[in-house]
Amino acid sequence: LHALQLAMGCCAPSPAVRPDIKEVVRQLEELRPKMRSPLYTPRTPALD
Repeated sequence: LHALQLAMGCCAPSPAVRPDIKEVVRQLEELRPKMRSPLYTPRTPALD
């Protein structure tokens, strides 16, 4: 839900109320789970 709210803020009609890119990145990094493993690594076996 927070990501959607952030996206809506980026689409605000007035540029003055849109967050700057540093703020967007900061908020997205906060949303990302801290210990999330990548979906793919070179050692991940292929699904057959």
